[in-house]
Amino acid sequence: MVDEQRKFEAFLGQLLHSTENGKVDWEDTADEGAFMASLRHGVVHVERRFIFDQDEERSFPVYKAYLYDLKGRLAEELTASEMSDDSLLQRLFAEARRSARETDNLLDQVSSDLQTRGGQ
Repeated sequence: MVDEQRKFEAFLGQLLHSTENGKVDWEDTADEGAFMASLRHGVVHVERRFIFDQDEERSFPVYKAYLYDLKGRLAEELTASEMSDDSLLQRLFAEARRSARETDNLLDQVSSDLQTRGGQ
């Protein structure tokens, strides 16, 4: 793995930690399988695509991360298979989706809905 990829992977680990702690907000994109976080000096984009096996019988997810500068130029990209921790992007994607979709707030609201219905 080249130094830039290692550095990007380390950054993605920090980004996952910051996302889990609510320090980074993610946004939906026009693509259902992608989310983005705008940071002060760049933008991170994570995506999940489904690829079929050779027999086209089963599909499996492929996770990828991109780093763009503020002018929208691609600076770095990395797939999970290129990383020493191949589950990091899957976890980051899940956290990005939770952040963008405000899943915790939605769960609180629907739980309240159930409690209100139970009290009727």
